[in-house]
Amino acid sequence: MDRKLKIGLYSGGIIITTALIIYTSITYGHTLTGMVRNQEELGQFLSSFGIKSFLVFILLQASQIVFIPLPGEFVQLAGGYLYGTWLGTVYAVLGSLLGTILSFGIARLLGYPLLKAVFGEKKMAKIDALVRKPQSKLILFLLFLMPGLPKDTMTYIAGVTPIDPLEFCLTATTARVPGIMLSAYIGSNLYHRDYTAVIAASLLTVLLLGLGVMARKRLAHKTV
Repeated sequence: MDRKLKIGLYSGGIIITTALIIYTSITYGHTLTGMVRNQEELGQFLSSFGIKSFLVFILLQASQIVFIPLPGEFVQLAGGYLYGTWLGTVYAVLGSLLGTILSFGIARLLGYPLLKAVFGEKKMAKIDALVRKPQSKLILFLLFLMPGLPKDTMTYIAGVTPIDPLEFCLTATTARVPGIMLSAYIGSNLYHRDYTAVIAASLLTVLLLGLGVMARKRLAHKTV
């Protein structure tokens, strides 16, 4: 393929992808954020799609990672509330995997210079140093396991590092499973009004969040 044509296609892809992310976030971000926080409203929205509602939910979970600043925990709570702990977990994990693959691929398309302008050279350098460590897989797993860390930002930055795409997507998605299951469990018990289970699971979530905050502080002072 002609070099000028390749540059033109690449530049066009970057412009279209960036414009789509901005447009989707501005146009639908506020509306969907409000809807996700209201379980009844979200349930009515998904029910309108009939038997395809779970597909819409999976896309909603994926969009939370890729496009829209939706609170991920609220999406996962909604999954448990609407589909129960196990199906809610399965659908949310599938959505997370899809979102991770898409955001990683978008980062590869956008390239290092554009992401550096968005996230800053310092943050980019920290993630790049992390993935080059011998124990990078374990560190990434622990970072994605803890709530309260900027996982979506890390996914985009990882997309322009030498890390293997399959290895990263599987590690990041597997590490999200416990947190997703916990959120789905809380959502399911909210539906069944088992508030003892909700309180116990919420306390565990707060504990994990505290550990995540501590890990984030260490992240700021070390190589991650």
